[in-house]
Amino acid sequence: TTRAVLVLRTHTHMNLALLDPFSHNELPEVIEAKLEVPSTVSVCAFNRRGSMLAGGCDNGHVIVWDFETHGVARTLELHEAPVTSVSWTKSSRRLLSSGADGRLAVWDVLGACVVQLLARENLEFT
Repeated sequence: TTRAVLVLRTHTHMNLALLDPFSHNELPEVIEAKLEVPSTVSVCAFNRRGSMLAGGCDNGHVIVWDFETHGVARTLELHEAPVTSVSWTKSSRRLLSSGADGRLAVWDVLGACVVQLLARENLEFT
């Protein structure tokens, strides 16, 4: 199988004002992590806290990484074509994914299940 590596680099000094302008905590200048993925990741989004990253893969899977445990928290499988977008809810309990297959899914991340599914063939436009 083909394995890709996603390398994340964040320069925290550029975002200090966004985090807390009154905080004087020592933060590293660069955070670097390597995440192995089973397919090419074409889209990704961090949750609101920045503790989890969702990546939409070309093989149709959505992979959720947990930065606190440094591992894969969930692999969500539904799309039959590349994932075109991922987006978290404010609570980070749900994740929205869309794919080139015309499906739009709302996931319960903790349960790793689809709570709502829209498919292009089921939509009626007037």
